[in-house]
Amino acid sequence: MILFKNKEYFEWVENWKKGLSPLNFDCDSFKKAFEVGLKLFLFFDEVEWRFSSSKRGVHFRVLKNGKQLYIETEKSIYLRMVFGDDPERIAWDLFKYYNNDGPIARLFDTKNGKKASEWKKLDFKSLLLFLKLSRNEKDEKV
Repeated sequence: MILFKNKEYFEWVENWKKGLSPLNFDCDSFKKAFEVGLKLFLFFDEVEWRFSSSKRGVHFRVLKNGKQLYIETEKSIYLRMVFGDDPERIAWDLFKYYNNDGPIARLFDTKNGKKASEWKKLDFKSLLLFLKLSRNEKDEKV
C-alpha cells in the first residue's frame, strides 16, 4: 500500500528528528472546542481551526508567521495538557515519545473515508459558533 505524503508530512518528520513537535489540539466535542479555543484565542496571536473529519469535533493549530508552530516536544506536550488537548491523545503521544516511536501530535486530514474541513482563522465569531454547537450537543443527549 502506498500512502500519499505531502509537504506538511515531510516537514513534520524533519522537525521530529530535531526534537520538535507541532503545537496543535484535538477536541472531540464543541463544548471542549469552545473551552480550548477561548484559551488559545486569548494566549496566541495566530490560531487556525477546522472541523474534524467526523464533523463532531474541532482541530486547532498554532501558527507563527502563517506556518505551523513547532516547539520542543516536551514543551508541546505540556502546553497541550495545560490548554486542554484530548487526554487520550496526549497519553498515546507520551507513549510514542518515551519509546522514540516516531513523530507525535498528528491531526488526520482524512479518517474513515471522511475529510476534515479547510483551516480557518480563529476569531470571536468562531468561538460563538462552538458555543452555539455545544448547546445543540446538550439537546441531542436529552
